Amino acid sequence: MKSLKSVLLLLFYFPLSLSYRINNVNGVYKSYGRYRRLSVKVNANINDDINDDINDDKSDSSGLPQSHLTLLSESYSTLTSTSFPLSGISPSSIHSSPTHILLSHDTSPSPLFTYANLLAQSTFKSSLIGIESKYSASTSIQPSREDLLNRVTAHGYVDDYEGVRVDSEGNEFMIKNATVWNLIDYEGVKIGQAAMFLYDDLEFL
Repeated sequence: MKSLKSVLLLLFYFPLSLSYRINNVNGVYKSYGRYRRLSVKVNANINDDINDDINDDKSDSSGLPQSHLTLLSESYSTLTSTSFPLSGISPSSIHSSPTHILLSHDTSPSPLFTYANLLAQSTFKSSLIGIESKYSASTSIQPSREDLLNRVTAHGYVDDYEGVRVDSEGNEFMIKNATVWNLIDYEGVKIGQAAMFLYDDLEFL
């Protein structure tokens, strides 16, 4: 009799137990599936955001990001009330310009170069990026350089600058007819300064 009861109980509980286990497994599988789908979606969104940031700052492989060119040109136009001289020219053409020297620095306590086109790099015999901009002038010229930067900070720009600069090998040259202007972000905050001048206006000393 006990044996019969045991068999009956086994027949009754086994399907329930099996069903419970199957449901549990399905639940875990479904949860895992949801997790996988969520994980893939989140990762895809992150990758899209990263790619968007990269695409927003594309420079046509030129070395001059479009965002920085926009900052240079819009700041120039706003402060001088004239069109940026290189408007309508692609970043790659500006970066490799054979006529115009273009560079910029930030607002660090001792400003660092943030951009220099190829002609500027060739003239100063340095990539310049990340270097303190004060090293573009010899020690004896530092006071006049500081005076220039202060004038630009106060008035927004100057368009008739002349001054002596020095390359990485110690060779001096005179810059003439340079325009130097503040770089202003979309909130009107000064975030740097830029300079532009013609290579033909240089006088090597």
